[in-house]
Amino acid sequence: MDNLIADLMDGLKGDEKQGIWDNALVFFEQFGFHITNYGMIHKADGNMLGFHSNMTDDWMAYYMGSDYVQDDPWADYVISNEEPILYSREGESELIVPEGTIAEKMIQEVADYQLDNSICIPIHNKLGHLITGFNLGSGLHHEEFNKMLDENMDIILLGAALVNNQLLDTDPMTCKLSSWHANPCYKSLLSERELEVLKWLSEGDRNDRIAQKMNIASVTVNYHLKEIKRKLGARTREQSVALAFKKGLLS
Repeated sequence: MDNLIADLMDGLKGDEKQGIWDNALVFFEQFGFHITNYGMIHKADGNMLGFHSNMTDDWMAYYMGSDYVQDDPWADYVISNEEPILYSREGESELIVPEGTIAEKMIQEVADYQLDNSICIPIHNKLGHLITGFNLGSGLHHEEFNKMLDENMDIILLGAALVNNQLLDTDPMTCKLSSWHANPCYKSLLSERELEVLKWLSEGDRNDRIAQKMNIASVTVNYHLKEIKRKLGARTREQSVALAFKKGLLS
């Protein structure tokens, strides 16, 4: 086994997320990646839940508070593709960003962080409700960057998979790491009607009683509950309520 992977595996032992993230940064930095972003997206509706990132807090706050969080070309790629893709500012780029778009404006602004070349690595997790992905940025020149990838792609992809396995259970609403930047629009994951159904569920009401209170048919309550469980990744109504409290959707 490659020594870099062996060292990474040693560093990923345990449940302490800060140590896992710090070791991930060390691993990727060895290949010239000075920017590491790990994003989490909800499978059901493409809602961006947030990022672990080593970019500055000012940039991440600006990113999350702007339209960029909805028009990020790397995030859009991760949702609908499973193969890694390269971006280059100075050479031929596999990731195409249309001119005159919000995405192009974001690309221009992030240039200040020397993100000249990057590799985007989608991870479509077979279990659970998340799509995750890495965007690893480098200031290496295009030719040097491509040569580095030719020599190390398998190790980088394996390392990304190992780190993903350890960060996949990050809770978007409760994670306190300084590296975590939650999407402030995350609560819109559930509609107002679905939140109301959750509220009555949390107070112990059954479906027929909820239907009466909301002046809707019982079959509509059943539909809302089905959507709630799907969006939250819950198996039962009780688990839906528990997850909603944990994620701050109920108080």
